[in-house]
Amino acid sequence: DPNRDLRAVLMEARPWLQSVSLNGTNKDGAAIFPLGVGDFDVREVLDILREIEFAGPVGVFGCSIPGDARNHLTTSIKQWK
Repeated sequence: DPNRDLRAVLMEARPWLQSVSLNGTNKDGAAIFPLGVGDFDVREVLDILREIEFAGPVGVFGCSIPGDARNHLTTSIKQWK
């Protein structure tokens, strides 16, 4: 929801947050892409997670992305690094 304060949502969820799964997407959240694809800034999520001292696992969600899974994973790994 582009109208919600992401920082506030993650801070409120922090006591129950056990893991995080990321993917690329657009600001409307209507599609799932490899990391680095789309106009949503995933780095902002990672910055907030550091700020709230989240220490759980962070993974990349790639299920349901049409096309070649190996290419998507390669794209996501490059973006992660």
